[in-house]
Amino acid sequence: MTIPWTWLTINGAKPLDRTTRNVRAQLSFIETGGEIVRLANGTRRSLRRRQFDKYRFTLSGEAARKPALDGIRKGDTVVIGWPGHIDLAGDVADANLPRPAMPGSILRFGEVDGMLVQLAHGAAGVMVTAFRPILTVIVDDLDVTEDVANANVSWSLTGEER
Repeated sequence: MTIPWTWLTINGAKPLDRTTRNVRAQLSFIETGGEIVRLANGTRRSLRRRQFDKYRFTLSGEAARKPALDGIRKGDTVVIGWPGHIDLAGDVADANLPRPAMPGSILRFGEVDGMLVQLAHGAAGVMVTAFRPILTVIVDDLDVTEDVANANVSWSLTGEER
């Protein structure tokens, strides 16, 4: 099996592996949709609504050639194969993952004799289920800076999950 340099895909297209470097991927939850408040009795309560539990993302990188980004505009819906893993506690069934997973990306890990090992679904001792999600996002901003003299391109893409 050949291991790609980066697992990132944008609308099904991969960046050119040998020229891409310094790919950074950041996920955080959207801040709107309710607050966490303190009640009169001193307990804290979340007023967040589940429909707002979506990700805000930033992707950036450098390359000699940028990914195929020129057809993307602010407000476009883009499907991103996220390059990093999301880790969930326990043995989570494939059908119960919170986002669709990239094919072949679901891994389960546990500990055997003090060593981290990959385990099959349903095996005793699975502590973590990891997968690379497929995110359907709306683009808020796209930035591409080309340094022609040094054959270097910096790019970034930000937005929110749809």
